[in-house]
Amino acid sequence: MKLINYNLPEFCFLDAHSFEGDPLENRTVLHHIRSYTIMEVISLDEVKMCDFGKHPTHKFYYKNAYGVVENFMFVLHFSLSEKEELPEIFAKCEEWYRKNIAWEDRNIRIKDIAKLN
Repeated sequence: MKLINYNLPEFCFLDAHSFEGDPLENRTVLHHIRSYTIMEVISLDEVKMCDFGKHPTHKFYYKNAYGVVENFMFVLHFSLSEKEELPEIFAKCEEWYRKNIAWEDRNIRIKDIAKLN
């Protein structure tokens, strides 16, 4: 029998799939566990215009493996952290999300190479 580690990772994606359907409708929502922060990832290249009201935001970009710059924004939904801590939390989340995108890019390239063989 395997011993289960019940520790949570520092980051995770929220998945709203349930018997009620998919209320997030394939939106990307990130949870930073340690700061009790929930933010949405918006692809600014796919969204023409949005009004996020007074929700704090953080813009950043990612240059993908093909040299294309992708523009993103985090929109804060909830946090128990102090307002002064948000820039540091956004920076940690950006670093983690960039690593996740790079991982996805590698998986796409591997699949593309496999199709060519």
